[in-house]
Amino acid sequence: MKSALILATTSIALSGAYYVYDQPAAINKMLQIYLQPLVTENDYQYALNFMYAIYSIPNIILPFIAGAAMDRVGTDVSFVFLTLVVTIGQLFFTMGVGTRSLMVMYLGRLLLGIGGESAGVAQSRITTDWFGDKYLGFALGVNVAIARAASVLNDVLSPWIAIHVSVPFSALVGLVVCGISSLASLYALLAPNQKLYEHKPVSEEVPNGSSHEEGDTDVVVLHPVSLNQERTYSERTLALDTDDHQPFLNDEEAVVDKSKGSGSSFLGTVSSFPLTYWQICIILVTYYGAVLPFNTIHAAFLQIRYYPNDPQTASQIMSIPDVISVVIGPLAAGAVDYTGRRIWVMGACGGSMVLVHLLLGAGSIASPTPLLIVLGLAYSFLITTWACIPLLVEDKHLGTAFGFASSLINTSEAIIPFIVAWLINIDPSYTWVEIFFACSCGVGVAVCLWTSVVDRDGILTRVCSSSTVHST
Repeated sequence: MKSALILATTSIALSGAYYVYDQPAAINKMLQIYLQPLVTENDYQYALNFMYAIYSIPNIILPFIAGAAMDRVGTDVSFVFLTLVVTIGQLFFTMGVGTRSLMVMYLGRLLLGIGGESAGVAQSRITTDWFGDKYLGFALGVNVAIARAASVLNDVLSPWIAIHVSVPFSALVGLVVCGISSLASLYALLAPNQKLYEHKPVSEEVPNGSSHEEGDTDVVVLHPVSLNQERTYSERTLALDTDDHQPFLNDEEAVVDKSKGSGSSFLGTVSSFPLTYWQICIILVTYYGAVLPFNTIHAAFLQIRYYPNDPQTASQIMSIPDVISVVIGPLAAGAVDYTGRRIWVMGACGGSMVLVHLLLGAGSIASPTPLLIVLGLAYSFLITTWACIPLLVEDKHLGTAFGFASSLINTSEAIIPFIVAWLINIDPSYTWVEIFFACSCGVGVAVCLWTSVVDRDGILTRVCSSSTVHST
């Protein structure tokens, strides 16, 4: 019962961050009209995209330090603090909207980025502490489902409030949601420390007497670690970006050897990663380079192309991909685990996104609904890309591997929004933007084909089992 309450409250605690993350996109056109004449149309495109870029900028380095900071002050305390930072960030954003001050809005988005991403790391650690390998996948699936449900709620509710009440009140509702989320996080701090699985020091269980050296840096691992066939789990959780990434390993694979390379430098560790890891990183950057920026502009795009003067309908339609991924995402990831063929699934995802963006750019489809359904299916299988990393990198370096991949994505997301804004100003019909998204996904598909050639041992196409090995 306590573990169920922990799961519910930690999921609700992060839903506020997901609700407000895409609020600028959900009220895109209404916010633009509200800010006129203080902000011109061309300037607004840069302002809107900068709201997302400034969210990503601090997360270029945060994935590397969030886990270590939580080790010092405690995950539960950190979780409460970070959800409070999210609420403060939305408070500043609401104040900025009310006063029509872009600088105050930017400050709010910066704080939201600092709190939201790191709160996702803390949520993963708490979930891993309370659930074992038998239940962890389900628990993480619940986390993701509730988070995306909050995004869908924002897509539907925020435009309706902005139209029928006001734009500032829409932002204020987001603040209330964040406040409720902060209160929910308190349960994780106040709940009795009776977790489903107790942890033992890794040094007690590592085979061959390997010990945990005091100078080692803690690695954050999302999946449980079983040693010597016992239900023993590492005190670490894997630092991921929220959206939703759920790596996997079987008990026999996930053995942390802290005795090797403990003194290796960060650059030395990163340079030791196999070529296939870097190919996966390129695929992540190119795919998310289309996914996240499109989520920023798709409300305005749908209004211009399909639903003029009807922002509420546009916002409801744009929630289709999230709704589909909420339902299918966990099942899709499990199916790929069971069947293998990850690289081909990734290629199919990218190919479908190329086709969708080309058709959206051409404007040859009467309704965007079928195309958005295809996008939702593609998004559901994108988790396959993240799930490849544990198959390619040693367990002791997983924290660095996921952190570096997350950092690369956030670096690109700090740059791509400005390219998108520039293209929209050149072509307000969004045709060039859609071509850019298609090209970005096309590069990812090409890298998938390259990876299928490089992966001669078939590591990325294996069914996840006790025989799965790492490429080092």
